[in-house]
Amino acid sequence: MPPAAADSLPNTADPPGGAELFRAVMEVAHLMARAGAESLRSHGVTPPQYIILSLLADEPLLNQQDIAARLHVTKGNISQIVATLEREGFVARGDGSRPGLNLTVKARQGLAALEPLHDRHMEACFGTLGGAGRLQLLGLLHRVRSGVLELERERHPSVLPPEDACPPAPDATTEPVEP
Repeated sequence: MPPAAADSLPNTADPPGGAELFRAVMEVAHLMARAGAESLRSHGVTPPQYIILSLLADEPLLNQQDIAARLHVTKGNISQIVATLEREGFVARGDGSRPGLNLTVKARQGLAALEPLHDRHMEACFGTLGGAGRLQLLGLLHRVRSGVLELERERHPSVLPPEDACPPAPDATTEPVEP
């Protein structure tokens, strides 16, 4: 089935079902990830590495367990990525008085060079939404995320952090906003 026009919504009186919403979210996530990955790889960084580096830029001295919890992945996944980042000179482990991971000068310079590229990519993805639309989208995504985490907590109660360990959702309307 050919994709719908980029700015059109399905012409139906019935709200979309879960499967249709899931496909739409996965399609957008895949397209964003693919385009972003190409840009990052051209600068020698993979998307998972970029996510960890940008997280450490915002929150220095996180340990691998904290990173895994924030990203909802296993510590083993993070350990492999961090080992590569260490080997490539992007992160260094703190000392006894300041445990955790630190960005190196090389990582800070690399992030500074990637920031304009990443900003352009994000603007291409979200620029048509406007400020109110972005807030609305973020609020809706937080609500969906809460539902997914609740399901995961029911399945694996000891694996996920409590909801209050996650960043709060923004104050935003979830009513339709005109761009």
